[in-house]
Amino acid sequence: GSLGEGEGELVSSVARESFFNALLGVSCGPLMGANIVLPFVACLFHDVNTMTGLFIHIMPPMVMYTLLWHWEDIKESWPSIFHLSYMDGLHYFPKDGAFFVPGSGLDSVVGNSVALYMLWWIPYVCFMLLI
Repeated sequence: GSLGEGEGELVSSVARESFFNALLGVSCGPLMGANIVLPFVACLFHDVNTMTGLFIHIMPPMVMYTLLWHWEDIKESWPSIFHLSYMDGLHYFPKDGAFFVPGSGLDSVVGNSVALYMLWWIPYVCFMLLI
């Protein structure tokens, strides 16, 4: 027989939801904003470096858009891969508390995305300052 949702998973459903929230916030926040603001992220078909930068910054928002708005079709097509049962209860902002205080607001898209972004940003800034 097939395993039901939540049975025999390597990653718990809470961790999946938290990771999805973080990826949604980072993809549709800083990465999508980079497409608008950064001068090296442009659609210049003759420049491989520029198109690579555009592709790197525009694909995560496109994937998250697809998962966000077409999750029922995705779950129906691949029920054993995509466990998207939490999509109906998605919260963009914390129910209580501030999202910018570490460890708080982790029940929301904003709280998880700030945590994930800081996990990248702090080592990145330290690396850039040491170069």
